[in-house]
Amino acid sequence: MVGYASIRKGLMAAVTILICLFVCGCTSAPLLSQREIVHAVFFQRKGREDQVLLLLADSTQTAEGQDPAYRTVLGSGQTPAQALERAESRLDGEVFYGLMDLAVLPATYGWQDVMKTARLLYGRTKPAPQILLLMMEEMPEDELQDSAAGLYRKMEEGRERYGLKNGLQLIFSQQKECALPIWQSTGYGFVFLQQEQENLELENSLSAQLAAVLAGQADCLDCSFAEGNADLQAQAFVQHKVEYPGQNELHLTLSNPDMQDLSGKQPNQDELAQTLCKELQQAFAGFVPELYTGTFDPLRTRVWVAAAAGPQATVPIPQLVVHLEV
Repeated sequence: MVGYASIRKGLMAAVTILICLFVCGCTSAPLLSQREIVHAVFFQRKGREDQVLLLLADSTQTAEGQDPAYRTVLGSGQTPAQALERAESRLDGEVFYGLMDLAVLPATYGWQDVMKTARLLYGRTKPAPQILLLMMEEMPEDELQDSAAGLYRKMEEGRERYGLKNGLQLIFSQQKECALPIWQSTGYGFVFLQQEQENLELENSLSAQLAAVLAGQADCLDCSFAEGNADLQAQAFVQHKVEYPGQNELHLTLSNPDMQDLSGKQPNQDELAQTLCKELQQAFAGFVPELYTGTFDPLRTRVWVAAAAGPQATVPIPQLVVHLEV
């Protein structure tokens, strides 16, 4: 008992000392209230000039029980790094990226621009929480400043609705290519970026969401099909099946698909399922052959091919197999 009491008294003394240091301001790190808390960063390119808009928490405007308030700070420069530095220099407190969860890049960026900006962000935010990366069409400077908080909320809602799960670290998982969702007013598009190649952008919702799922950046489909006459909601996951030589299959499983007719013609579920599978195959055939050129492997099947046939084996163009788990 004496030993336990001594240990307890020692722990209490240590806690008291730590509290005193905290209250007296003797800790090395500033309090959150003394920091400029960044929630999102928007990059834009205006001609030869780069712009960075920081979306920050505005504690002075956030009342208890109300939604958080935000404010913006803009910086411009000859490079994204210079623009970011100038935006940060306009802040009074220490810049804190530990709560940042969104970065938005211009849809005009190519692979090299995306990688350079991703490295810039990684240097600022590491170690960081999951940061959603999106691309977006450029907006006028004033419009972006006015709408940044609303865009941030909508993009966070979109992350949940569409099961988006890409992150800053995912950008570095392949040496010469990457892929990103493109934010749209309704849903999202998707773009594949490859070194020294033109970007391949998918605007159709079904194609974009299929690509995001196959690329490991989303886990559900929530879109229309049958020329807008039917609606689909389903959880989705992908499995690889490789038997060398020649076979490289992506098995897409849609779990409990909810297919709703919007036309009033009332087709049965089997007819809707046939139409959906046909359109998924058509969408897949429309973008995959353009991506599998040279040594590119945008859907990350190389590891499975290597396991079956060795690391030097050529990666065949994948085939899609669709399963509906009703």
